[in-house]
Amino acid sequence: MAIEMAQIREADLDRVRTLGSVRLTQVGTNERILYPKPSNDPNDPLNWSKAYKIYLMCLTSIALILSNFVAAGPSIAIVELTIDIFHAYPPSPLIPGSFAPASIARFSSSISKAAYLFSANALLQGLSNLFWVPVALKYGRRKVYVLSFLLFGATTIWAARANTFGNLLAARLVMGWFAGTAECVAPLTVADVFFLHERGTYMAIFAAALALGAPLGSIVGGLFTLSTDWRAIYYLGTGLIFAFTLLAFLTMPETAFVRVAEVHDFAQTSEDAEKSFGASQTFRQNLAFATPLQTKESFWKIFIRPVLLLVLPPVIWSTITVGLVVGIVVVLSVSLANDFRTVYHFETWQSGLCWVSVSIGTAIGMPVCGKLTDMTADFFTARSGGIRDPEHRLPFCTLPALLMPGGLLMYGLGLDRHVHWAVPVVGLAIISVGIVGGTTGAMTYIVDAYRPIAGECVVSVMAFKAAFAFLIAFYTNSWLASDGPAVVYGTLAGIVFGWLALALPLFIWGKQLREMSLDWKIVRLVQWDLDRETGE
Repeated sequence: MAIEMAQIREADLDRVRTLGSVRLTQVGTNERILYPKPSNDPNDPLNWSKAYKIYLMCLTSIALILSNFVAAGPSIAIVELTIDIFHAYPPSPLIPGSFAPASIARFSSSISKAAYLFSANALLQGLSNLFWVPVALKYGRRKVYVLSFLLFGATTIWAARANTFGNLLAARLVMGWFAGTAECVAPLTVADVFFLHERGTYMAIFAAALALGAPLGSIVGGLFTLSTDWRAIYYLGTGLIFAFTLLAFLTMPETAFVRVAEVHDFAQTSEDAEKSFGASQTFRQNLAFATPLQTKESFWKIFIRPVLLLVLPPVIWSTITVGLVVGIVVVLSVSLANDFRTVYHFETWQSGLCWVSVSIGTAIGMPVCGKLTDMTADFFTARSGGIRDPEHRLPFCTLPALLMPGGLLMYGLGLDRHVHWAVPVVGLAIISVGIVGGTTGAMTYIVDAYRPIAGECVVSVMAFKAAFAFLIAFYTNSWLASDGPAVVYGTLAGIVFGWLALALPLFIWGKQLREMSLDWKIVRLVQWDLDRETGE
């Protein structure tokens, strides 16, 4: 059956208990079974051509890159911003009196305060999805993409024209509210248009795009400081964001699709999926903003569900994993320029170019981690007789559990011992591969385990990630100043390794924990309606 492991109470068909375990291959023929089951409707996103799906993945990736390109990228010019906004100067032989203790203390305090601009933005990026995801789940993804990015673009103009810290902080807070939509709606788009067996590969693209925005923004921002000031980064962002908004308005269709009628049917094979019947909508109809409600669940039920989901073991593990991963990105974003200026006397544009290694690491991690995630799951699925469990992806997480700590140690010790700048830069590349792997493993795991409420699961992850990133960025520069990079990045390496290593016991006992948790009283409050079912 399409919901092989689901338990459905006949007295309450609006509630479906899905355990995330499905038969992925036919007994005897070993032919792959498609999940979710594509309908006979040609308008079903699962039936769209592969080329069109990849185009939509590209659009989604652009949205993710832009959200962090403008949100985190300008942090590379944090020293110039501090000078402009606070009139506080870094220690330099060219600036009389800058080595005085009072001047150094003022600069240190001011640059820590400037870091709030980026940590507060990251906080709002995550928390905003408590609002945006219920809107996307109930009214559709397309509306959220177009509306939020239109307003996101407007906030970049505001930030570029801000002349005081308070005004710039307000601009970046509002910017975070609109920029964060891509982080949560993108995984929904992946789950909408790709099958279960493809999900790891395309979730790796999501992870890479999520990680790529900040380094690209830092590279461009650093080069901009050669001939202009930090405000130009925002003006560039304005043009790119409005260009994406126009492209999304003209070419991005609604990807949400209610498939309740197929939930109880027999699973469909790859050969069956080629048989589609019914009238296709026109291109203009696909781009309509007036669409039916995607679920009868109330907005407030969807709104509160992410908070309650944090009691589920898979959600807890994935949430803290992504929180650690993104927290490290934020730490690097707000400290790299100052660290390389202090240790290697780099100019801002030179520090910006250090992020090229992050881009290279991300580009390597995307195909490698995506393919390995799916290959690992396929291997353990074959060993279990064709039954796919979400936990089958978890052994892959041993790779980022080794890469991220190794890269962090190379980066931190390289800075601390003042070795050649290439050592911490290579460390950045290794960290980046681990970041893509950790995000891919964690996000794919919870989407597989709780596909009907994948949106709320992603909100749980991103909201906690935002809060954690805010707190760690709040203390990063003062922590580095007091303990040094070896202690800071060594501590982070130990925490990351210890937490990601929990993927192995979760691989062994995770399924039992998921099944047991469905009987907890609080979990019954997060149960979803039948119209959210996908057959997984």
